[in-house]
Amino acid sequence: MLRRWNNWVQLVLRPHGIFAARSHVGLRAVERITSHALPDKGRWERDALLGAAAQALAELDAVRGLRGAALDVVVSDEFAHLDVVRGDFFVQTDRQIEMLAQAWVAEVLGSDVAPHSIRWQLQQGSEHLLVATLDAPLLQAIHEMALSLGMRLRRVEPLFAACWNAPGNRLQAVGESLFACAELGHAVIASVHKGVITGLSQGAVTLDTQGLDRRADRLLASLGRDPAALERHVLTGYFDATGARWTQLALPRGLQA
Repeated sequence: MLRRWNNWVQLVLRPHGIFAARSHVGLRAVERITSHALPDKGRWERDALLGAAAQALAELDAVRGLRGAALDVVVSDEFAHLDVVRGDFFVQTDRQIEMLAQAWVAEVLGSDVAPHSIRWQLQQGSEHLLVATLDAPLLQAIHEMALSLGMRLRRVEPLFAACWNAPGNRLQAVGESLFACAELGHAVIASVHKGVITGLSQGAVTLDTQGLDRRADRLLASLGRDPAALERHVLTGYFDATGARWTQLALPRGLQA
């Protein structure tokens, strides 16, 4: 019999619905709950999103108790703000980098920084700091949801981070490239040099590749990069239109709704 702490649940919160997948460490079998759709109001409300998430987890719990299971949560990039800070971070301590990340976010978001939780990752070479802010009330609600079911909340991350961290998506062997994570009318596009994210652009895009291309070209222009010199254009996420410019990558395991 599998021990409960080998249970693993991935909860994905997206603009128009959520899904939860349950699996076991070392096994391929997956129990999945899908299609908890949210009202289409342009932007979904936090309470509706969390209500659907609680319903999906409750259904999994009814099949077999979730107490002791690990919970990984992926939230839509619309709940996050991502940026790249360039500097010499090699001699900085983690505490100093944390303070620099907080100062950068405060400068970029201004008064909007209060309800956010800041995460950061120092990339290879110690010159580019990847900073992400997540909606703090949402994080607190997810934490309380996990506690109510006796689950261990292991991580909460934006969709972009979940896709980027997947094996094979890091583009380490490629010189200059673009990596895009898109869904519905929103996208995060990264300029990548040998596996290091050197610039980011995020925001609204149209549901075809023209909007994606325009945002990508604006990012490249701001960095002084020549689009013709790029070796690859990689796209992942919940975005059907790809176009000739982009190579579509499959979503990582657990994110394929």
